[in-house]
Amino acid sequence: MKGVAEREGAQVPAWQVEELTARYDRLVAEGQGAQPPPDVPPLACSQARSLLRRLDRRKAEVLRFLSDPAVPFDNNLAERDLRMVKLQQKVSGCFRTDESARRFCRIRSYVSTARKQESGVLAALEGACRGKPLSIRKRCG
Repeated sequence: MKGVAEREGAQVPAWQVEELTARYDRLVAEGQGAQPPPDVPPLACSQARSLLRRLDRRKAEVLRFLSDPAVPFDNNLAERDLRMVKLQQKVSGCFRTDESARRFCRIRSYVSTARKQESGVLAALEGACRGKPLSIRKRCG
């Protein structure tokens, strides 16, 4: 899937929006009408029903990527931001102190922001060390 910067201005064709919206509606309706298998616990059934109700109520938010090219199709970017923290915990077992965890997260956040702003990571880190951090860019629209 293309990144946000690559998708800017790329609209999903109207026929495809209609097709995907109709498919979404059909799948949610099928889920709401389906009977759960007999071996599924009642709690799981009620959680599934709640999810289906939310998907129905929040259809506009779930399908926002179809109408707004700035909205990514998936949340891989957010998952990627967290992956390094989990990897660090897996390798080290834990952070030695709360302060080291905070520092690690602060640096990872800064690196992630530099990448999202398409700045060079090393140049951004060097600038931060010299007292010239990245400026905040606000999105229009």
